[in-house]
This record gives sequence, structure tokens and C-alpha cells, in this order.
Amino acid sequence: MAGIGVRLNRIFSKNTITTSLIGFGYSMVITVAPMFLVIIAIIIMQALLGFSRIGYADRELYSCTVLYIFIFSLLTAAPFNAVLSKYMSDVIYKEQFEDILPCYYLGLILNVTLSCLVGIPFCIWEYLVGEVALFYVFMGFCGFISLVLVFYSMLYLSICKDYKKISFYFFLGMLTTVLLSLLLVYLLGVPVSEAMLFSLDVGFMVIGCLELALIRSYFRENSGRYREVLQYFKKYWLLVVTNFLYILGLYIHNFVFWSTDMRMVVVHSFVCLPISRPACSSSHGWRCTSTSATSCTPRR
Repeated sequence: MAGIGVRLNRIFSKNTITTSLIGFGYSMVITVAPMFLVIIAIIIMQALLGFSRIGYADRELYSCTVLYIFIFSLLTAAPFNAVLSKYMSDVIYKEQFEDILPCYYLGLILNVTLSCLVGIPFCIWEYLVGEVALFYVFMGFCGFISLVLVFYSMLYLSICKDYKKISFYFFLGMLTTVLLSLLLVYLLGVPVSEAMLFSLDVGFMVIGCLELALIRSYFRENSGRYREVLQYFKKYWLLVVTNFLYILGLYIHNFVFWSTDMRMVVVHSFVCLPISRPACSSSHGWRCTSTSATSCTPRR
């Protein structure tokens, strides 16, 4: 992030209104623009596809799926990012750039493995207990793994200070998401929630593939020294714990709210805190039954 600070210092040093606005815009593009693009894409899809007109339980299932994808993709990446960042800083300082790809590949394997250990049992529960369609469950899992790849690759692109390219990749991915969702709903007749989730998966995969291609273009040599990366996890294991607890602290309020009697259980799998309570009726194949915690389950 040092490169960002130097660039912003140059912009703000001119001390004019115009340069201040440029500085604000630049800092926004390189920091929060990717997340804003995702939010804007979801809002556009909801507006153009009539998301508010589908059944309440369908909406909650989609919303909970997307929420869980974001939260747990960040949590499963947290144990690795700090150690891998430390390792990359050291090899860059030593100018051993051929050690970047071993770090990337090994870290990706560890990250995806942990994500699968968390995600697959949940998906099995969602399918067997929640009775959610297998294709919908699979789409949720694919979105989860795709976003893991996106967040993980962003760690390496930050080394190259290509923040504008990251934002551009998110723009392309979310543009693909919106256009594909319109195609699926209005031309192929796919249900709205399924079309939105599938399109979001494709958008994340586009971003992840573009990031991977950019990383490969920067770091072409592979030293094959994977053992050194593992030794860093043993040496700096406190970084694993610290970074995981830090990321967990950003979302711990969700888990606290989910433990109260105001929570809602969707398809006996997802726990969330809804903004509004359901009317316990739907004309789209779902029914909501109220217990101590409102539960949305598919109508048999």
C-alpha cells in the first residue's frame, strides 16, 4: 500500500480543490470500487429482473446464499493471507521473484482445501435437510469457490500495485453478470433467483481468471521451492491466528445477532437477521412457518 500513499501525497500536495477531488476519486477506485461494483450489479439485477416480486423465501434464500459466500470466503482466506504476504515481502526484498509462483500455487491449494472442508458439508446439509435443489446448491458452492479465488488473487496483485486493473476486472465481471442475468431471464425463461446466482458465479469466475492471467504475466518463473512456504506457516503461526481473529472481528456481529430469537432460519440451513418479517405466505412454491425463530421451508 506504500505506492498508494506516495501517489496520494503527490496529488494532495498541490492543495487545490480539483486535485483534492482527484485524490478522493483515486483512493475510492483503488480501495472500495470493487465492492461498490458488486453491490451496484446486484441492485441493477434486482431492479431489472423484478426481484421484489418473487416469493419471500426465494428472495431470502438468494440473499443468504450471497451473504454466506462473501463472509465465509473471507474467513477461509484469513488464516493464509498474513503469512503469505510476509513471505512475499521477504522474497521481493531478496529479489527472488521466481519464488512468487510457488507461494501462489501452494497458498491457493491450502485456501481451496480449507474452503471445501467448510463448504461441502454445509452444501450436503443444505441439499439433504434443507431440500434445496441440487443445481442451486451447486451454484452456491461454485460462487463460494470463485470468490475465494478472487480474494486470494487480489493479495498478489496488490504487490504489483495494479489497483486500477483490479477495479477494471470487477467492472468487466459485473457487466457480464448483469447482461447474462437479463439473457437468462428474458430470453431463456430461467427463474430470477437462479439466473442471478448463476450470473454472479460467472462474473466472479471471469474476475478470478483475469486476475490469474495477470499474475502469470508478471511472474513467469517457478523455482519449485514449496517447502519454504510451509516453513513460514510454522515460523509465523501467530500471524495465522491474528489475521483470522481480525477478519472474524469484522463479521462477529452477524454471529451475535444470529444467536438471538430475532433470527430467521432459511431452509433449515442458513441463519440470518431479516430486515422485515415475512407474511408467512407465498405464491411461488414456498411457505414460511413461525417458531421461536422464523423458518422458511419449501412447500411440499
